Amino acid sequence: MAESSRITFTVLLSLIVIVTVLLWFNAVLVPYVKVFFNPCNSTRDSSAQQVYRVSGNQEQHEVYEAEIVETVYIVNDIKLEKNKQNRINQRPENNPQCINIRNEDRFDCDPEGAITQSNCEKRGCCWRPVLRLTVNQSAGIVPPLNVPWCYYPSNYEGYKVNKVYNTKLGLNADLTRTTPSPYPEAITDLTVEIRYETQSRLRIKIYDPATVRYEVPLNTPDVSQAVNDTLYTVSVSKPTERFSVSVIRKDNSVALINTTGASPLTFCNQFIELSSFLPSSFIYGLGEHRGPLLHNVNWTRYTMWNKDNPPHEKANLYGSHPFYLVMENDGKSHGVFLLNSNAMDVILQPAPAITWRTIGGIIDLYVFMGPTPGEVIQQYTEVIGHSFMPPYWSLGFHLCRWGYKTANETLAVVEKNRQAGIPQDVQWNDIDYMDSKKDFTYSTEFGDMPAMVNTLHNKGMHYIMIMDPGISNKSPGNYGPYDLGIKLDIFIKDSQGKPLIGKVGLFINIMGNLTSRRFSTVLYFS
Repeated sequence: MAESSRITFTVLLSLIVIVTVLLWFNAVLVPYVKVFFNPCNSTRDSSAQQVYRVSGNQEQHEVYEAEIVETVYIVNDIKLEKNKQNRINQRPENNPQCINIRNEDRFDCDPEGAITQSNCEKRGCCWRPVLRLTVNQSAGIVPPLNVPWCYYPSNYEGYKVNKVYNTKLGLNADLTRTTPSPYPEAITDLTVEIRYETQSRLRIKIYDPATVRYEVPLNTPDVSQAVNDTLYTVSVSKPTERFSVSVIRKDNSVALINTTGASPLTFCNQFIELSSFLPSSFIYGLGEHRGPLLHNVNWTRYTMWNKDNPPHEKANLYGSHPFYLVMENDGKSHGVFLLNSNAMDVILQPAPAITWRTIGGIIDLYVFMGPTPGEVIQQYTEVIGHSFMPPYWSLGFHLCRWGYKTANETLAVVEKNRQAGIPQDVQWNDIDYMDSKKDFTYSTEFGDMPAMVNTLHNKGMHYIMIMDPGISNKSPGNYGPYDLGIKLDIFIKDSQGKPLIGKVGLFINIMGNLTSRRFSTVLYFS
C-alpha cells in the first residue's frame, strides 16, 4: 500500500512540475522572444514565403501562410507546421481600404526601408506588419524583398485627371496632384501623351508641361499621325478620378499594362514611380544582371546603373536595358521599354506586378504588341536601332583576362589552348599591355607586340586590345593624347569648367567627351 502511495505521489508531482514549466514558458519566455528585423530590410515581410524547417543538416521548404501580426518574433530552428497554433493576432484594423488588399498586391509606400508606423500613417498609407519566418544566418540564405509593411491604401489618390482629349497622334490627359507627396519637389501638373504610332507599337509619355526635363537623345521613329487599325485599345480614367491607364490586347481583352489598383503615380524632381499589374509571371529582360533568363517575381529588385561589378546575382553590371518581355498565359508575348537613362530600380512582386523607380527624366514607355517573341524584339529594335551585323569571326571563342604580363605569356596561353584542342578564334589583352596604363601606348614587356599579333594572324586568329576611355593626366607635356585633348578641348568638364578627374580601375585620369564630334574625329584620324 505504501509503495502504491509513493508511485501515485511521484506521478502527481511530475505532472505538477510539467504543468508549471509549461505555464512559466508561456507566460515568461514567449513574450521575450527576440524581435526579428531583417538586417537587409527591416520593414519588409511576407505572409506567403519560404519557411525553412531545419531537421539535422537538411532544410525542407514549404509555403507558410501567416496572419498579420503587430510584433514580429524570431523563429529559428523550430519545426513549424501549416495551420498549427503558431499565429499571433493583432487588434482589428477598421480601414477596409487596407485590410482588403492581398499581401501580394501591396505596393510599397516606403521605398526608403526604415519608416515607422507613425510616419507611415502620416503619409496616408496602411501599416500592417506580417510575420517573418526565417532561418539562422548560418544557412547562408539572403532573403529577398518582402511584403511591405507600409503600403498604399486602395483609395490613395495621388494624381487626378482634369481633362482627357483626342489629338492627331492619339490621346492626351492633363493631371493634377491632389495628395501631398512624401517626397520633395513634387510636380503638381502633368501631361500624359499617348501616341498610337503603329499597328503594334504604342507610346505613353508622362512629363511636366511647364519645365523642360532631361530626355534621352535617341533618334526614335518620327510619327506625324495616329494609326487607326491597331492591335490594342487604351483606356484612361475619367476626369475627377484617380489617374490610371490600361493597354488592352484587342483579340483577347488581356490587359498588358494596367495601373488601376497599383501604387499611385509619383512624379517628383528626383523620384519618379509608376506601377502596373502584369498579365503573367513569365517575365524576361531587365538587363544587365547575372541570373536565370526567367525572372522571379517574388519581391525581387533589379537595379540599373552601369557599374564594373563582379557578376554577383542580381547586381547591376555594365549595361542598362530597361526593357522586358512577358509571355502571356495563352502563348502570346509583348514587350515594354522605358526610355530613361537615369539610375533606376525595378521591383517585381507576385501579384504579378512591376514597379519602375527612377531618379530623373520623364516617363517614356513604349509597348510592343508582338505577338511572338521574335516580333517583339523586332518592334523593339525599330525604336532603339538595329544591331550592326557582326563579323563572322566575332561569334567564335574569345579569351581575355587581366593578368597577362607579357607578350610571351599571352602567346603561351594561346598555345596551351591549341594543345588542348580548344578552337580559339580571338585573343585579347587587358590594359596590362599599356605603358603606365596610358592609352595608345604599349610597355616594354610587350615590346614585341607587332610580332605577337603577326603570330596570331598567321594562325588564322584575331587580336583585340582593350582601350579605356580615360586619358592619363600624369605626364602633361610628354603624353600626346592628353596634350592634344587639352588643345582641342575635348574632355568632359567638372562644375568649375576644368577637365573632370576620374578613375579607371585604380588609375587617375580624365574622360574624353564621347559625344564630341571633335573627339571622335581626332580618334578616327589618329
